[in-house]
Amino acid sequence: MNYKLKLALAVAGASLLILGSAAVLAFIVWSALAADERAPLAAALVARSGLVVFVALLITAGLGIFVKSLFDAYVVTPHRLAEETRLIATVNPGHRIAADGDGGLQELAREINALADRCRALEAGVESRVAQSRAVLEEERNRFAALMSELAHSVLVCNIEGCILLYNQRALQLLGSHAGAESELDAGAACGLGRSLFGVMDRDVVLHALENIQHRIARDEAGPVASFVTALAGGRLIRARMAPVRAIGGDGKNQAPGAASRIAGYVLTLEDIGRRVEWPLETMLARELLAVTRHNIESRFGMRVGIESPDELIWLAVDGYSLVQALSYLAQRLKEEQAVREIRLRLATAGGQITLDLAWDGAPLTADAVIQWRQATLDAGGGSTPLTFDDVVARHNGQASHHSDVAAGTAYFRIVLPLADDLHAPVELTAVPSRPAYYDFDLFHQPGQHPQLDQRLLSELNYTVFDTETTGLEPAAGDEIIAIGAVRIVNGRLLHGETFDQLIDPGRALNPASTRIHGIKPELLAGQPPITRVLPRFHRFCEDTVLVAYNAAFDMRFLQLKEAATGKRFAQPVLDTLMLSAVVHPRQQDHTLEAIAARLGVNIIGRHTALGDAIVTGEIFLRMIPLLAAQGILTLQQARHASRQTPYAKVQY
Repeated sequence: MNYKLKLALAVAGASLLILGSAAVLAFIVWSALAADERAPLAAALVARSGLVVFVALLITAGLGIFVKSLFDAYVVTPHRLAEETRLIATVNPGHRIAADGDGGLQELAREINALADRCRALEAGVESRVAQSRAVLEEERNRFAALMSELAHSVLVCNIEGCILLYNQRALQLLGSHAGAESELDAGAACGLGRSLFGVMDRDVVLHALENIQHRIARDEAGPVASFVTALAGGRLIRARMAPVRAIGGDGKNQAPGAASRIAGYVLTLEDIGRRVEWPLETMLARELLAVTRHNIESRFGMRVGIESPDELIWLAVDGYSLVQALSYLAQRLKEEQAVREIRLRLATAGGQITLDLAWDGAPLTADAVIQWRQATLDAGGGSTPLTFDDVVARHNGQASHHSDVAAGTAYFRIVLPLADDLHAPVELTAVPSRPAYYDFDLFHQPGQHPQLDQRLLSELNYTVFDTETTGLEPAAGDEIIAIGAVRIVNGRLLHGETFDQLIDPGRALNPASTRIHGIKPELLAGQPPITRVLPRFHRFCEDTVLVAYNAAFDMRFLQLKEAATGKRFAQPVLDTLMLSAVVHPRQQDHTLEAIAARLGVNIIGRHTALGDAIVTGEIFLRMIPLLAAQGILTLQQARHASRQTPYAKVQY
């Protein structure tokens, strides 16, 4: 129940109480009078009815003023004290309460401020010791960052969900340039903290390598790694070497082999081989290839797979992913078209080559079936590739054939492959300027993005906080965006190193009133890209995140009007810090960006620049999260529902 309704009910209740008491008293007096006494009293009251009504209204007005003063003193002021005390305790220890109200409340406010001063002094001592520890840690981080930036290879660290936790400058350069990026800004959209690796790299290839490592860990192999070659989104080939990051046990140590087969993430070192090899082949142990193939077929198709292989170590030159897909494809067709439930994988060496057989008990295939199977596009249990079976064999410089053993009642496909050569000659890399790396290992514990965002905790989500500057304030009347600024929040941290900041040529004149606010003059926009080029880049920058803005309806309207022209729709959830301010501080009257920042202890830098306002809004939003939690608003759904209850939810542009 809001303040005005409570006050109205209080005044009405008090008025009814007094009027009722007066009526009862009048009735008692009237009943005590004799008949000859009532007539003159009634005549006098009628003659002076106007005065009676005036006195009644005067008493009611005085009563209302009195009740309001009591209400402000003993209802509104205590609530405001509680609100401001919560502000001190959660996000802004430097805030102090104005000592107004009656004597008791003034004394309470002074005591709260004194307690806050003592707490602040204690915190200052703790912060000093923490700062010393942080300085030591920061020195170690800087050493690590310098080392990462100077490595000759691109390095990525991802969690088990494929979320990027670390990248160095070489990785930014490699993935960005080969993902079609026009600038380092676009490269950051392809490679950034909290972004999915699978936006630039084939998911199935990465998962295949992870599966390979899991098999090796299960056998207690020391230092299990996997290598693979894949194409980036831009079509260039890279060689990747994957090493696992083991999960941390309850004692804070890496889990022991065998008992600790769970992988928390992985490290990828990447190498551009697009100019060196035509077909990407990697050295791989034959037994690893057979083990991964068996697991793939058994888990996907429910078939039994036997393995016959010599004991010695046999190294193959293969593209492990495509070869496993080819063998799985054959197994799937045997099950679906020949009702085969069990197959055997046989490996043998002869004359510097190896033979790999996929055998089954039963009749051989017809010649037409063999041709059709070998020339159809591979599709095995949802893992598809544009290659055919013959393409995969040709990729390995191998030969394939179909055979049968009538006496034994068996048939088999045979693939003849060369043994591995040395594929690891070093590659000369161009120099990259030294630059610190970006990292955040806390993301190992992030669950990753998925469609059920509404049930996710606000503290777990990734955000893009953005702001726009425009030619004017009427998007429906033809005003255009002239600047977009944005910063990303990942794992509760504002990433100042990952921002979007772009001026835009609006193709029309600027409103002088708007120019006086943001200071962007027409000459600054000359030669800048149009909105049709900028919005697709911004869309990529903020994909897989929740959007956050101050007075978001205004900015979203501008973006919405450009959907047809750019083909990009910003459909992700949106949170508005203006509405959230009304949620966490419902009794405050001023919800301008400056007022909110002052309440929450956020310094404003770069006001009325798109990036500057985005950074301030991001700092404000981070400080709002614990205030929302104190009100039981923990999830995205709860925050959106609470926002819809505020008066600002009705504002439209």
